[in-house]
Amino acid sequence: MNQDIGAYSLGESVAPGSMAGTKARKAGEGARVSNGDILTKRDLADLLQVSERTVERWMSEGSIPYVPLPKRGAWSEARFLRSEIVEWMRKRTVKPIRVPQGVVNAQTA
Repeated sequence: MNQDIGAYSLGESVAPGSMAGTKARKAGEGARVSNGDILTKRDLADLLQVSERTVERWMSEGSIPYVPLPKRGAWSEARFLRSEIVEWMRKRTVKPIRVPQGVVNAQTA
């Protein structure tokens, strides 16, 4: 039984209204997302070896992709998809400047 929840489709059979133990996949993409692929702020901070505050700052700046959860009170939690974080890092990777062989100072080349 497939259940659609927003942009995600759940591929496992579950009791109606239950989300426990499910795997989600983006509708139309066919890729499955498991619980290990969904990260909390703490998980992401550990993965990137930064503080949770840095992750919060990136979120407020809008520089990191995240999924906001429904707001409860004054604040809202968020989740991060590992695949989107990997792609986000890939796009921001600084590539080394290739210096032609034999050039001593790249600025004068």
